[in-house]
Amino acid sequence: TSGKGLAGARKATIAIAVCTFLGIISVTLIKPAVIYTLPLSAGVTLYIAASDLIPQVNHEGGAKTSIIVFLGVALFYVTHLLLHSALPQ
Repeated sequence: TSGKGLAGARKATIAIAVCTFLGIISVTLIKPAVIYTLPLSAGVTLYIAASDLIPQVNHEGGAKTSIIVFLGVALFYVTHLLLHSALPQ
């Protein structure tokens, strides 16, 4: 609840749900915007994931956690290369 109590957490959850729904409707109504909104939302998701993940890796310490993160990034990159080469040009 981030120190805001249960009522604050509920308000934040409702706000996120409403904004998500409004985002879906707006992108549906303005279809050409998808070419901009999809990469933007993917970038935001990656940024948030990385900003939460990397400090945790630094906090945990040890080589095992760092190696697992590196292998995850490598797997992502290899998957990207495989998908890129498999798709028709």
